[in-house]
Amino acid sequence: MDLKGQLSNPPGKLETFAALGSRAPRDPRTSPAKAPAPTIREPAGDARKEKGQHSNPSRSGSTRQVQRRLRPSEIDQLLAAYLAGDLVRDIAARFGLSRTTVIGHVTRRGLPHRADNDWTPDELAAAASLYAAGHSLAEVGLRLGVNASTVANRFRNAGTPIRRRRGWPPT
Repeated sequence: MDLKGQLSNPPGKLETFAALGSRAPRDPRTSPAKAPAPTIREPAGDARKEKGQHSNPSRSGSTRQVQRRLRPSEIDQLLAAYLAGDLVRDIAARFGLSRTTVIGHVTRRGLPHRADNDWTPDELAAAASLYAAGHSLAEVGLRLGVNASTVANRFRNAGTPIRRRRGWPPT
């Protein structure tokens, strides 16, 4: 390997560096001048003249969540709907909130939490019969409008046995 370039024919610009070789003094005052950095020119008429515009784009198109603040009268309406027995997800959709926020308002007012997730004995019997007929937890949940894990949790709470999943080792 030729590190000094003695065995090659470098172009004219590189010959000045080759003359220095490895024994040249390393004094920064005698180092060759650096070439100026190339300038980047913006096209004429570009609207983005603000510094940092390219690296930090504006958030005009961002999908940030908007905070929805309820007035006291709206909170009273929300709580009245909750006490009337409306489902938390329906209340949340009506007021443009998350379910967690609805429950937060209920908790802050000191109201007891309602067990929305409890099934009536008829609903539990219908779900259990579908499951006993060979339907999966996901299929039962789809018919009842809940997630498969919700069906499993409600079966466990009611003492209904749950089948092992296919391919899982015996317990």
